[in-house]
Amino acid sequence: MTQTPSLAQLLKHAIEGRLLDVHTALIAKVESYDAAKQLVNVAPVLKRSIENMNGEWVTEQLPVLCDVPVLFPRAGGFFITFPIQPGDFVQIIFNETDIEAWLEDKEPTISHTKRFTLQGAVALPGIFPQAMALTDAHESNLVLGKEQGLQIHIDDQRIRLGSQDANEALAIASKVQEELDRIKSAFHGHTHAPPGGAIKPSDRIIVSTDIAAKSVVAQ
Repeated sequence: MTQTPSLAQLLKHAIEGRLLDVHTALIAKVESYDAAKQLVNVAPVLKRSIENMNGEWVTEQLPVLCDVPVLFPRAGGFFITFPIQPGDFVQIIFNETDIEAWLEDKEPTISHTKRFTLQGAVALPGIFPQAMALTDAHESNLVLGKEQGLQIHIDDQRIRLGSQDANEALAIASKVQEELDRIKSAFHGHTHAPPGGAIKPSDRIIVSTDIAAKSVVAQ
């Protein structure tokens, strides 16, 4: 004999069913990236559990999300972008309401039917499994660069170009030009001293001053 569910059970089932379609944040894998539009197609990597008609719990794969905007740091006319590749991971955040109209410069309105749905997704690049943790993360330096490649390290004293070990001072262009002008002037103004004579102090090439940059070093 089939047992008739109580009102409380029906309400609980209805609420749980509605919450299945309320999305807040998920991790997804990039399938493709449009650099011109900064949009990604992504596949959520975590499956959700749902209860079927027989009361059994089964897993369900969420659909691929297409044309999801990528949130690169950008403000005041400045920006930072990354060359997102298929296979990279992103954190998907779902807005309270559908943002498609706003993205297309149309009059935005708050939908009462599309709240926390898959249509309000935006992507934040950067999250990866622990097995893929950065090996170049520095405990005290700000680092910008390529994994296992060229990097810029900024510490409390210097900007190091190439790697954290960069220590070769760079020349400042204006000081280099100043020294070249001195050499040129001394060379053009030089005359040979007569036999037994001596070169006047004013005819000698002046010793160079320090032309090294104080804050930037390279390798």
